[in-house]
Amino acid sequence: MATSVEMTVKRASRKRSVGAVVEGLLTKYALPVAFFAFLCSISRIGLEFVPSTTGLSWSIAYVFLILAASQNFEVYLALVRRNAIFLLAPLFAICSAFWSIEPGLSAYSAWLLLMNYLVGFLLAERLGLKKTLIFIFCFALIIQVLSLGLVAIKYPGAFNAVGEAAGLYLHKNTLSMHACLLYFTGVLLFADGWRRPLAATGALVALMGVAASESGTGKVMIAMVSAIMTACWILTSSRRWSAFISGLSLILGCGAVAVLLLGNYDVSATILNALGKDATLTGRTELWNEAYKSFEQYPWLGVGYYAFWNSTETAATSIWIMTGQILVSFHNIYLDRLVDVGALGLSLFVASLAVLFWRSWCYFWINKSPLGAWPLVFTIYVTILGFSEYPIFYNNEFQLFFSLAAAVTSGVKMGKPITTKPR
Repeated sequence: MATSVEMTVKRASRKRSVGAVVEGLLTKYALPVAFFAFLCSISRIGLEFVPSTTGLSWSIAYVFLILAASQNFEVYLALVRRNAIFLLAPLFAICSAFWSIEPGLSAYSAWLLLMNYLVGFLLAERLGLKKTLIFIFCFALIIQVLSLGLVAIKYPGAFNAVGEAAGLYLHKNTLSMHACLLYFTGVLLFADGWRRPLAATGALVALMGVAASESGTGKVMIAMVSAIMTACWILTSSRRWSAFISGLSLILGCGAVAVLLLGNYDVSATILNALGKDATLTGRTELWNEAYKSFEQYPWLGVGYYAFWNSTETAATSIWIMTGQILVSFHNIYLDRLVDVGALGLSLFVASLAVLFWRSWCYFWINKSPLGAWPLVFTIYVTILGFSEYPIFYNNEFQLFFSLAAAVTSGVKMGKPITTKPR
């Protein structure tokens, strides 16, 4: 007859077995499906043909988060502790409901933002960096190919009201943003040795996507991430190649500066013309002036997270009339934060960006691998892109990848924790 101790051991064993089965199904099937469904929601496919895609995929992800956290509570607790600096910004956004002009909306939107961070931790812990990047690459490649195909046949739905190519996305800038994401993800997967013909094809398709969008921001971002990846390659290659590439870059850079100075070129006008922009950066500077006006009224705490564009008490309506568009951002994530949560909230966000940059650098320097460079490239990409677009701080895919990078570089469950200094 079994003793009480033996019965307790058997129950614990059965519990572990059930947990292992749930954990296996979660990793192999359910989470990837939910992640793919979520990615569908960022394109016109999800928004027009499957209206509930976004809400459904997030709901599934929340359930998975609860299950995974219950199975590995210590791991997720460690993730939260190691990434406390990143969680301060959404927590402050939640607190903004106390002084927000739209308290309910601020609390709800900020809560979704916090959950977005935690789902990013879930992806890092369940799938890891490489599997997640492969998902990102494959989905982005499919949408880019379909978008280019629709643009090529001049399908009316692939263009916006003024004739700009957007493909399956809602705006040309979204098309170029995801094309750039596909580009550097494809290049790094190629360098890592993953299905090189497919990875190279993806990078080329991405360049075609940026060209089709005719987005000046996209062109700048492609050049910038190419330079960053080249610098990473120089740092990890042999000294001979490093010296050659560095010397060649210095010569070409000095030559370009000499041509500009001796030719008496108006550098800013030349660059703007090349990018198809005017002196207002296609109206962005006018928006930024409106942001400064709102900041002057609520300098420290802001009007409340997500409140400015959703309230009749702000200048949002007059801005819509001025621009002829129903905007949801100042096309600058830093000014968005300044208006929403004031100087204090912006400071928390900038601090988290600085920490992520340092961590990503350490992660790359220690791993010295192509995929090890992805968090660093992505962090710099989002930081620079944020000056003219709004890629993060919303409940969207770029915010999810931001928290993924934070979790991956934290050292929790991804091997030995990274050190605080590059070697």
